[in-house]
Amino acid sequence: GTTIYQVVGDETGRVYKFNQEVDDSGTSIGYRMITKWYEPAGIFNVKTIKDYAVLAEKAQGMKVLYQIDDETKWEEIGQLTKYLTIFKNKDITFHRIRFQIKGMSRNEAPIFRGIWVLRGILEGFQE
Repeated sequence: GTTIYQVVGDETGRVYKFNQEVDDSGTSIGYRMITKWYEPAGIFNVKTIKDYAVLAEKAQGMKVLYQIDDETKWEEIGQLTKYLTIFKNKDITFHRIRFQIKGMSRNEAPIFRGIWVLRGILEGFQE
């Protein structure tokens, strides 16, 4: 034919059309995204987030994690179950915070819409 495709090959010699499939040769595709650091109300103030909402399309099973201040460890908030998932009474106290979303996709790619704080406390200046 006259149609031209970009192609790639794997280590077994199989040839695939580039960026035309929704999985990786029958295997789910892993994804991970990390947000920037957030410092609501300034870096010098301590904040506590109590309730938050996460919006994501086609992302059932996506995990949401967070990292605070100088910590190197990621803590899990929970797993998404629908387009709008609300997490209540999951207190996180911090000066600065960032989030990570991760999961596996086999069909359509998930669309992350964001994280919204529904209830929080401004603790004020603390060292």
